[in-house]
Formats: sequence, structure tokens, C-alpha cells
Amino acid sequence: MTRKRLAQATLALVVSGLLLWLVLSFVDAEVAWARVRAADPGWLLASLAVSFVVLWARGLRFAALTERAGPGVVTATVAAQNFLLRIMPLRVGELSLPYLLHRVAGEPPAHSLVSLVLVRVVDLWLLLVTGAVAVLMWFGEGDLRRNLALVGGVVVMTALLVGFRRWVALGLRFAAWGARVTGLERVALVQKVLDKLIAAVGESRRLRRAQVVALGGWSVVVAALQYVLFYCLLRVFGVVVHGTQVVVGAAAAQVAGALPVATVGSIGTHESGWVAGFVWVGMDVTDAALTGVGSQVITLAFAALFAGPAWWALRRARRAP
Repeated sequence: MTRKRLAQATLALVVSGLLLWLVLSFVDAEVAWARVRAADPGWLLASLAVSFVVLWARGLRFAALTERAGPGVVTATVAAQNFLLRIMPLRVGELSLPYLLHRVAGEPPAHSLVSLVLVRVVDLWLLLVTGAVAVLMWFGEGDLRRNLALVGGVVVMTALLVGFRRWVALGLRFAAWGARVTGLERVALVQKVLDKLIAAVGESRRLRRAQVVALGGWSVVVAALQYVLFYCLLRVFGVVVHGTQVVVGAAAAQVAGALPVATVGSIGTHESGWVAGFVWVGMDVTDAALTGVGSQVITLAFAALFAGPAWWALRRARRAP
């Protein structure tokens, strides 16, 4: 390991550790241990089942956007990516999906990367919309500043989604300008990557109507199942809340976990967003902190459990003629 990577890993551990320490400072150790010992195995198994269905829904969604890889290979790749995403800093694990799809199935990496960005934008849009609706349902329409902030966020994400190709193309032009200014355009690899990304953005205009419908439909299914999963995780620890509270808290946790922060995966950011969201809608801070950490541990274990067979399946797929 180089000094740079060692420094990055150390920073990620420190930031995650500090965020976890902050969250755990709200937890009564005796109460937490009692809740853990009383965890409901039935709801834990339900969480595992829902998590598995979420994985397949994500795989089928991305398979609708691929050119060569089938649903099985894509789902295995998503499982591997999800685990790497949970343990690598700055969301670097995202890049494993285009890399593995190219290595195993010959999928064009630039096309996969653009499709991945599109999927994440759709996910964030759905989180903001459902979260905003849940906030309005829970608190009512009284706070004008809060409502304007929610509407503003939804409008910005809608503009980003509707003008996806234009915004990405603009970003790539800015990157190309930066490469010219810094002289990086003379590096063959940099110019090659930029050319492929620009071509992939142009090709994204050719998405068939069936692909658009599949992307939208499966994204709604994934979002709904994620909320069901978080409800099951809360019930594991005996915490019962209203469905509206689940949407607000889970949306906050997912948005926070998606931030490109120098942490180990989403460790620290997920818990912080979870606590902030659920406490905002009335959950006891001890319950919020306990379930936030518990949901992280449980879903990380699920990700590791699914990643093992996924790696085996990808190795077999690569060896197949």
C-alpha cells in the first residue's frame, strides 16, 4: 500500500470513527444491550428476504440498460458492487460495476458508467420526492421556509433528471477544457476516456421507450422495497413507528449515505442521517441511534453474505465460452 492510499484509509477510518462516536454518545449502553439481546429473529429473517428481493430488483433494473450482460451477471455484479461500496471511501466502490461488467461480459465501461450515473440521479430524485411528501404529511404545511427548501430540492433534482444528458455533456466539456488547460489532454489515456464518455452520453439518447419504462418502474419498486426493508430493521429491535416516519428517516439516511465523504463506505454518514431524520419526526434519540447502528451492521452483513456467491458466479461467467 502506497503512502497516499494509507493516508486515505487512515482518514476514512478516523472520520467514520468520529461520526460513530458522535452517534453512540446518545446510546444508553444497558438499554442498547437489552434491545440487542431481545432482537426479533423473525423480523431479521424478513429483513434478509426483503434485502435479497431488493438486490434482484436492482439487478433487473440495470440489466434493462446494458448492451451485452444478462440479468444474472448484472445482478451478481450489483451484489459485488454493493459490498465494495459499503467498505470503500468516497463511493469509489461504484466504479466496480462498470469495471466488472466489462471484464466479465464485455460491456462498454463508458456506457455502463453513464447508465450508473443516470440510475443514481433517478434514485436521489425518488428519495427527495417521497421524503418531501412524507415531511408534508407529518408536519403539515405550516413552515413556509421548510416547504420552500423541500420544493427547491425537488425542482433542482427534476431539472437534473430531465436535462441529464445536457448536464453530463456540460460536465464533460468542462473536464475536457480542464484537460487542455493542464496539459492532460496530451495523455493518451485521459483523452481516450473523455472521448468514450462523450460518445456514451450521445448514445444514451437512443434509450428505447421500453428501457425508460423499465428504469422508472424498477426504480419505484427498489425505492418502495427499501422503505419496507428499513421498517423490518426497526422491528428487529422492537421499534414501531408510523410509515411516514419510516420514509423521512430512511430517506435522510440514504441521502447522507450517498454523500462522497471520506469515510469507510457509508459507515458514519448512514447513522448520522438516520438519527437526524428519525429524531426530526419524533423518535427517541436512543432508539434512533441504536437502530441506525444496528441497520448498518445488519445490512453490511447481508451485503457480505450476497457478495460471496456473487463473486463465485462472476468467476464462472468469465470462464464460460
